[in-house]
Amino acid sequence: MGIDEDPTAGKDIDFQAPDKERESAPIPREIWMIEDNAAIAAALMRMASMRLSQNSPGAQMVHFQEGEVAIAKFRELAENNQPLPVLVLMDYKLDEEVSDPKYKTGVEVIEEMKAIAAEFDLSLPEIVAFSSEESYSFELINAGASSAVNKQKDAFEYFKNLRV
Repeated sequence: MGIDEDPTAGKDIDFQAPDKERESAPIPREIWMIEDNAAIAAALMRMASMRLSQNSPGAQMVHFQEGEVAIAKFRELAENNQPLPVLVLMDYKLDEEVSDPKYKTGVEVIEEMKAIAAEFDLSLPEIVAFSSEESYSFELINAGASSAVNKQKDAFEYFKNLRV
């Protein structure tokens, strides 16, 4: 057979589609909101979801009313080498609408997330202090939040520009 000859000439070639199992699923891009006040969370979730559908299709908002539930999910993801949230919006007070929570403040939740990330040698997701009081925002930033948003005054503008 010469170099220019096609060894498949005159033969049917069966191109198989890739196995569905081998196709990689898109990596979920989750934004977590840890906020105990259900009414505030609902309003913020609507606002954020509307903007994310325009700015970051595929990103999902996930609400946790209790820090303990968020920490359990964070640990589960870390233990199973699953993607962590890309962003965490952290309220300061987590004990107003939840009776006897394990984590009463966002500071405690951030400290636990940092410990879990260190245990599994993972990077901590970006954490934004989402509080209505400036002093609480500073405490959250000191604990590890990268920035602060006043959830009553600046939430709309924050979500308007949010892209993940």
